[in-house]
Amino acid sequence: MKNSYLIIILLSLLLITSGCSQNAIKGCTLEAKVCPDGTAVGRHGPFCEFDACPEINVARNTTNNTASNIPDYLFCNTVDDCACGVSIQSRDCLVGNKKYVDTTQQCPDYCTGFDGRLVTKCIDHQCKTIHQ
Repeated sequence: MKNSYLIIILLSLLLITSGCSQNAIKGCTLEAKVCPDGTAVGRHGPFCEFDACPEINVARNTTNNTASNIPDYLFCNTVDDCACGVSIQSRDCLVGNKKYVDTTQQCPDYCTGFDGRLVTKCIDHQCKTIHQ
């Protein structure tokens, strides 16, 4: 009788542990992808893919038809919309809309010029560098 209880207990444990290994919860690595707008997204789902980045919408306060042809990463309404630094997407030097520029990473000769006289301005709804 004792042996039959022992066999039942061992079989029960075997079934429980084999069921757990088949339905084990898989966790994703704790990485983040930095999106063009500066937000970060993590990995989710059964294949641990990165979540989609939110869309960047640059406010366009203009009635100028030529301004509608300017890409979002260059578009500006005021000089405060512009920045110079490194593109969040390509990591290349960029003068453009501040939503697309990492200003913590600078390109000194590109942003200020060899003589330090370049400034970033919003001209005709486009971010540009000009000589002072």
